[in-house]
Amino acid sequence: MRLLSRLAFLGFFVITCGLIAAFVVVNNSPAIIHLWPSDITLNAEIWVFVLGAFAAGMLFGGLFIWINLLGLRARLWARDRQIAKLSVALETAENKPEEALLPEYPPPSRG
Repeated sequence: MRLLSRLAFLGFFVITCGLIAAFVVVNNSPAIIHLWPSDITLNAEIWVFVLGAFAAGMLFGGLFIWINLLGLRARLWARDRQIAKLSVALETAENKPEEALLPEYPPPSRG
């Protein structure tokens, strides 16, 4: 099963690289981008801008997901600490005799 998943990943990777190579070959026209409000002008082929925007989106998306996962991971660490404390309390309760675990009630008053 592991071999099948590796072959599927390799096939996906090869197809993706082929599509990117075809995109680069087809879109080799020069493009000029003016960055407003500054006077900066970028001259490059179209594929540079498209793949650059795609890469920037992937990086920002990954950063956004990573930041959100930090909060989830912090809650997981807090739950792990709580589970460890409860496990210790359970072990100490299991080692005590049953009489020590019963609540103590005051003797009934006669009067």
